[in-house]
Amino acid sequence: DDTIATVQTMPWNYAPWGCGSGPNGSFNNTHMQFEICDDGYKSKEYFEAVYKEACEITAYYCKKYKLDPMGTFVYKGKIVPVITNHDEAHKLGFGNDHSDSNEWMSKFGKTMDDVRRDVAKLMGIEIKEKLLAQRVQMEEDAMKANEEVIAKFEN
Repeated sequence: DDTIATVQTMPWNYAPWGCGSGPNGSFNNTHMQFEICDDGYKSKEYFEAVYKEACEITAYYCKKYKLDPMGTFVYKGKIVPVITNHDEAHKLGFGNDHSDSNEWMSKFGKTMDDVRRDVAKLMGIEIKEKLLAQRVQMEEDAMKANEEVIAKFEN
């Protein structure tokens, strides 16, 4: 009936089997997860309503747990976004191969970077694209340096 609502079906400290697993393991044990019910990718209005709801609940939990929606962390040697989806989990090797949210979002002009920015805006965080690009480069440089140090000790 096009009603938009959020329903929690299990405690957040329960590890669901939402993204499956990949060759590097699974984000089922590292990320809170939720599903968005789609309408067969038909209605832009419905998409915009559930997108807004998803961003709002994500912002709520980022505030509650003091998570930076634009942030990353290192997990099993990979730089991982705090906010991610099935497709990104799969590309990093931590989820099975399905990209339903990307297909739906791209139809209506949204990406995961838009999600992260919109969540940050809801939290009152000012986003400066140049600073974001610098931070990503710094994290990549740090990862490379860490890998070089580890390689020295392994040899």
